[in-house]
Amino acid sequence: MLSSDEVNRQLEASLRALVIDNLPFDRNSPQEYLEVIEMTTNDLLKVWFNWVRRKVPATPRKLFVSNAFWNDEAASANRRDIERMFSCIERGDCLDGFLSKRANQALPLRDKRNNRVELDLLLNDWAVHHLHPNRNDVLVFMFFTTDEAFALIAGKHRDMTSRRMVEAAVETWPEREIFLEMKGTI
Repeated sequence: MLSSDEVNRQLEASLRALVIDNLPFDRNSPQEYLEVIEMTTNDLLKVWFNWVRRKVPATPRKLFVSNAFWNDEAASANRRDIERMFSCIERGDCLDGFLSKRANQALPLRDKRNNRVELDLLLNDWAVHHLHPNRNDVLVFMFFTTDEAFALIAGKHRDMTSRRMVEAAVETWPEREIFLEMKGTI
């Protein structure tokens, strides 16, 4: 019988191998390869789950659109593309084509000082995806459950911190508690 320390060591080694084998990164780049294999297991799992969370599972969903959505200039100017994307969501099509170009890269980008930059804080903090209905600057900010999709607002990258997103969700679906008030916080 193995000791608990040995079981933990083997489990961690197996987990690392499984994640590294399935993590999308440039295996031909010595720098990326070294970065991946030198990560702590905790960092490796953070990168893995950050990458996995970006994907929206392909399954049919009932679509809900906020009351304010089509009042937005970005939405009305891109209505045809947005409606095409909404149809894909309702049918359960793969949505990878609406994700950021870098969504298939697991490794975070680096800033000018070569520090790792976590990209999708809106997704990681609030579970709100931003989809690209076309390849211009317009984004659709959405919240997904297993079988539902909520279109909050349309906008640009600068709108990732917009109160309009929270206001649209709270005003349209107050009972859903997509965003919760945290009393006593700033």
